[in-house]
Amino acid sequence: MQRERRRVAWQYRKDRATQVFLETERLALRRFTMADAGNLVSLDADPDVMRFVTGGIPTSREEIENEFLPAFLGYYRRYEGYGFWAAIEKATGEFLGWFHFRPRADAAPGEVELGYRLRKSAWGKAKANQALVSVMAPPTHQGR
Repeated sequence: MQRERRRVAWQYRKDRATQVFLETERLALRRFTMADAGNLVSLDADPDVMRFVTGGIPTSREEIENEFLPAFLGYYRRYEGYGFWAAIEKATGEFLGWFHFRPRADAAPGEVELGYRLRKSAWGKAKANQALVSVMAPPTHQGR
């Protein structure tokens, strides 16, 4: 019963205008919107999360609103099926971080780059692995 309630709660929390790229048993990867600025500021404010990215220095709200989010949103217009995707825990609706699946400028055609940044609360729980394996699965296995 608890599991059914959680699934229903996730379905009702979905914004119909928000496009979901991929769902796994525990995660939904959806498009970012400008309303996600606070989520990204909070994620990047954790020195442990940013340790290997910036040496622990947080990203400013100004950078997120004026550089990062516009770049994330630009991927959706330029590349179908590629981009940066907000990772949402389905059981709670909590923003956990992001994944990216994008072409690299210096790569051979068809080669893509996978990456992610997650809150510490998601570390060690196989959520990144689950999402990355699902992204790499053939489309018939992703339910798209």
